[in-house]
Amino acid sequence: MLYGSPSGLLVYWTMNNILSLVKNIFYKLRHPAKVLYFLCATASIALVILMLATHTGKPSTQAFLLFGAALVVCIPLELAFLKWVYRRWLTPLANSPRFRDCLFFLNMTGCALLLGVVVPSGLIVSSPTEFAFLEPYRNPLAFVGITFCQAVGLCLVWPFCLYRLFDKRIQAFLAIASTVAFCMALLNLFVFSRSYGSVLVNLQFTDISALGRITLHTVFDLLVIPLVCFFMLLLVGRWKGRVIVHLLVFAVLGLVLLGLADMVRTEIAYRRFIPRHEEMVRNNETKTSDLRPVFSFSRNGKNVLVIMIDRGMSCYVPYIFEEKPELREAFSGFTYYPNTISFGGNTIYGTPALYGGYEYTPVELNRRDAEPLRKKQNEALKVMPRLFADHGYEVEFTDPAWSNYNWDFDPTPFIGMEHVKVDSLKGRYNAWWLANEYDGEVAKPSAALTCNLIRYAFFRVSPLVFHQVLYDNGNWLNKLNPAMHIGGLNSEFLNQYSALAALPLITAVTDGGNRLNIYDTEATHKPTILQTPEYVPVSEPKNVLDTPFRTSPLYHVNAATYRKLADWFSYLKEQGVYDNTRIIIVSDHGWSEGSDAPGYLRLPNGADLNSFRAVLMVKDFGEHGAFRSDGTFMSVADVPELAAKKLIQNPVNPYTGKPLVMQKEGGVTMTSAQRHTPRDNKPNTFIVGPDEWLHVKDSILDLANWSIVQP
Repeated sequence: MLYGSPSGLLVYWTMNNILSLVKNIFYKLRHPAKVLYFLCATASIALVILMLATHTGKPSTQAFLLFGAALVVCIPLELAFLKWVYRRWLTPLANSPRFRDCLFFLNMTGCALLLGVVVPSGLIVSSPTEFAFLEPYRNPLAFVGITFCQAVGLCLVWPFCLYRLFDKRIQAFLAIASTVAFCMALLNLFVFSRSYGSVLVNLQFTDISALGRITLHTVFDLLVIPLVCFFMLLLVGRWKGRVIVHLLVFAVLGLVLLGLADMVRTEIAYRRFIPRHEEMVRNNETKTSDLRPVFSFSRNGKNVLVIMIDRGMSCYVPYIFEEKPELREAFSGFTYYPNTISFGGNTIYGTPALYGGYEYTPVELNRRDAEPLRKKQNEALKVMPRLFADHGYEVEFTDPAWSNYNWDFDPTPFIGMEHVKVDSLKGRYNAWWLANEYDGEVAKPSAALTCNLIRYAFFRVSPLVFHQVLYDNGNWLNKLNPAMHIGGLNSEFLNQYSALAALPLITAVTDGGNRLNIYDTEATHKPTILQTPEYVPVSEPKNVLDTPFRTSPLYHVNAATYRKLADWFSYLKEQGVYDNTRIIIVSDHGWSEGSDAPGYLRLPNGADLNSFRAVLMVKDFGEHGAFRSDGTFMSVADVPELAAKKLIQNPVNPYTGKPLVMQKEGGVTMTSAQRHTPRDNKPNTFIVGPDEWLHVKDSILDLANWSIVQP
């Protein structure tokens, strides 16, 4: 292979000669092994002393270096211990080649299935449509196939080549080590797993507050390793080979069935999604060319505009407006409520109450345990559209979240509703924006998946103490891979940003009637580094601002969203419909940016407040004053009443007949659970742990106002 690359061949030849030189020098010594040990031990001790003296590196990095140095220094003791283990336990295994080979093969096959099938298929089946049609692949199972090939190479091909190079004693150690590795992988995946929130399509976690945290759970995970080692040595030493083989065969067959079940469900979901995807593509192709109007505003009537920014970060709002003071003029008349809470850290918990009011908080939805969650989600989405439509308003609702509990746009629940239109803007204006606003390439999330999905699998089966190192701030120890630095715009962000850019062009202004427009954007949900100071997408962004959040992709997309909304509001002012429009900007939840983020507060159960702190801004009719803040305790469930206030007399929920009122007396109860998809919960109720219900009152920024409750 190297003959096709002269420079590579030269490097290989040079390094090979250096290795031969060092090897020959050691062969001339009387005790080469002892000299090598002395040099390695001295270097390890010197490295540790240098690290402690300079205080460089993270505590986790220092701990790993100390552990590695200790292993090097203790090599003589380790060799003596291994010899004792071999004589005491592994002699029968070394003298039974068939059993030894069978043991190694079954364990490595199990590891290959875990890494190449079970973990990737388990991730993809949680949201198959999110992984579908990622160019150049259509079927999401393509990523399982690629990862499986990588796992086979890592767990079967190369290990067997190495296994055959050694004598029976080393093979015995490798066989027992493979057994321990397979057992620990199973335990780490199914028993000791820890939640880090949602996993985005680019394999980024949404809640890394628990990453690297040392808990009793972490310590117990480590203590299990020697117990598993001892148990396996005991079985082998007492010649329970048949028992071990039978257990491994059942485990491997179980993994095959589990992986096949997930892949079948993925394939079924993919097949069902194909017609809807093709319809969306056709609609986008027909509606993009002329930028036909989607939203409509009346000059003489009343307009209500609700903008839901998925995962909008409230803690960044003051910094975004301070960085660009011109935004305050564009957002004239707005009141920002920094003391606003959502009812969960994911869309599935936050949007029902946001659209339907206090009858749709997680607590209330669980009390209606005889009805499917899907039905209750659809009902919540329709509360405001039906309420306003029944009072003479024309309603436009774009990209309703979790409609019919489908990840992608599904208008089914709104069929037959008079004066209500639903539409999807996701990705519709990509071609227009790329042709008119962008000069560069679009990065493909498939590149990150093909490179890092196998690394994500290793992450899932590894002990908790290694998670922070393996995650590597989302780089997956793959930062130097050229495939991860192809440049270009994140396609997931483009799907949302292009719609934001097109808002003034797809807005119509009429003379009569009343309008309710509900716009859902996920631009703030797609972390991407942008070109500052304007926060615009470019092929190779260069950060020219020295701000505290210059390296935070989540801050960048939040800043970009407010800038594009400012352009839309300026257009509404030019058209004379800003004053007679009530505008509500709200997010369904936030995100944990770690302890370095502003407003960080560790709640009583260890969760990060920023995951549940929501954006809420309101501009009422005729408001012109300067952008201001109000510390009143608010929640996202206040949105329906805020939207209908003084427009609809004594508004009630059209589906239950109960009044839409702000029920915050004494505080509210929300959940810190992270089961972000319908599949993660029961059909009728959310699965919430005993320490995952939290109650807050008055100020969400005061830890004294928080408590763990059992509703």
